[in-house]
Amino acid sequence: MTEAAEAGNRGFEDYYVNIGFTPDRLVSMLSLTGLSSVHSVVAFYDDRPAGFILNGIRMIGGKQVAWNGGTAVVPELRRQGIGQKLMAATVECYEEQGVELATLEAFRINERAIALYETFGYHIVDQLCFLQHIGALETSFRSKSVGENDYRVARGTAHDVRLLSFYQHTAPWRTQWFALRGGQSILVKDALNHTIGYALYERVFDGEGSLASIVLYQCEAAPGRDDADEIVREALDALFAPHDEPCKRTTFNMPRANERVVRILQEAGFTDAHTADGIPFEQVYMVRKGKDDR
Repeated sequence: MTEAAEAGNRGFEDYYVNIGFTPDRLVSMLSLTGLSSVHSVVAFYDDRPAGFILNGIRMIGGKQVAWNGGTAVVPELRRQGIGQKLMAATVECYEEQGVELATLEAFRINERAIALYETFGYHIVDQLCFLQHIGALETSFRSKSVGENDYRVARGTAHDVRLLSFYQHTAPWRTQWFALRGGQSILVKDALNHTIGYALYERVFDGEGSLASIVLYQCEAAPGRDDADEIVREALDALFAPHDEPCKRTTFNMPRANERVVRILQEAGFTDAHTADGIPFEQVYMVRKGKDDR
């Protein structure tokens, strides 16, 4: 684990965001996000760690799904084929494990990495955005036409959404219920107590116990609903409360394809996040099908 941490620190030292590893932090990351040390790959050059790919494999929605949770190569050793060898070893592992769908995220501006993934059969299926709002919210998300008794909101754990018929099993790995150990859920219910919408989110507190941020991972309305906008608004209104709390409110890997949620958040004043260097905080979502599904 020490060698993997060293490879990660060197490989990410010039990355778009600050990522630092210690052996303990790497073990914690593997555990919390469902990554596997057994299925991850570390490359060596002259007996020194040269790079790694962190992998996770699990059954999701009835399919064996893999996630590349991080690819790193030491800067001075790039363009020597190490990335290709790491990817080749990863794909071989996936095939041995019967992976039906492999997924990963990459910074949109990282064209070299995206090109590498494409040579191994990955293709872009969506853009993932990080929207944010700093400070108190000025207005409610709820539609003025909705009555107090039209919907009911129930709060629970991230685990509670996993069996919903419209749960998004194809969402990015890090936004899935099993990757949110401290995650919470909002369930929107109709007058008959049927669940017609949900959201997954986390609340983050600072060292003094004050609310620092609220992070939204998923938000969906049941398909075919004419009131889908109102359902999503109910969920967002509940999870981002209290509205007068001057904290940071963000999305994490929110698919641009979820146009309804993106639109409603932008109408509420959410804007695209950027790194400290002004680089747009946006990723591409890439998938690769297994041999039998191509």
